[in-house]
Amino acid sequence: MQEPVPGYAREPPAAHIRSATEQLRCYSVPYAALLHLNKALTWWNTQVQARGREAVEAMTWEELKAILIKEYCPKNEMQKLEEELWNHQMIGAEHQAYTNRFHELSCLLQHMVPSEAKKIDRYIWGLTP
Repeated sequence: MQEPVPGYAREPPAAHIRSATEQLRCYSVPYAALLHLNKALTWWNTQVQARGREAVEAMTWEELKAILIKEYCPKNEMQKLEEELWNHQMIGAEHQAYTNRFHELSCLLQHMVPSEAKKIDRYIWGLTP
């Protein structure tokens, strides 16, 4: 029988395994976000190289938004978001969550609520009586 390495147990205690699992769960979201951040940064650097720094700095918000949507919002995903905005309703008394998501969707899908009046109508439509 082989002797264990001094200072190490043959099997880690259950508490250490549970602790490591909890740490992995806690760090999975920041890790995933970092992966997306790195992908986005690589994409942006490619845009700067292809278009030139001066052209990129002269870009309007609408132009930037258009290339971001083209890159990160495929048509099928945009369709899902449009359906979500069209059917968006408040659940229970969760007015803050409803308002936050409505704001996110209305910013992404400005063509569906082009005026302030239409935005207000759509917002009120989804409120729970």
